[in-house]
Amino acid sequence: MGQGRRRFFVRSCSSLPVQTGFIRILGREIHSQKDKRWARSQMGYVPQNQGKGQFPISVFEAVLLGRWVTSFAYMHRPTQEDKNLTLSMLETVGLAGQLHSDCRYLSGGQKQRLNTIKEADMKQNVSEKK
Repeated sequence: MGQGRRRFFVRSCSSLPVQTGFIRILGREIHSQKDKRWARSQMGYVPQNQGKGQFPISVFEAVLLGRWVTSFAYMHRPTQEDKNLTLSMLETVGLAGQLHSDCRYLSGGQKQRLNTIKEADMKQNVSEKK
């Protein structure tokens, strides 16, 4: 049974008009195309099923790689701050106990939580760069 998530994203981020009521994201009503562009910049999308990965990478490494380019890049190693932030994010979503687990063997819910924090971290780093 659907909960209207797709309709919400379509209405708030595309050119489809809202027929009744209004859309408010983070306290801001969404009316114009400019508002919709702003709304898209505030959202992330994590699909229900992403399939099994191909590479043996730990949960910690997967989140740390989300900081690639925004915090460190080629020929630069992650800082202790990057590692501490990664651990903090994993603790927030209850995955600190899976720190060294192979991402390919996480449950569906664990994969969603992992991808959610990766997306949130990427959004945060992009907004900090602006």
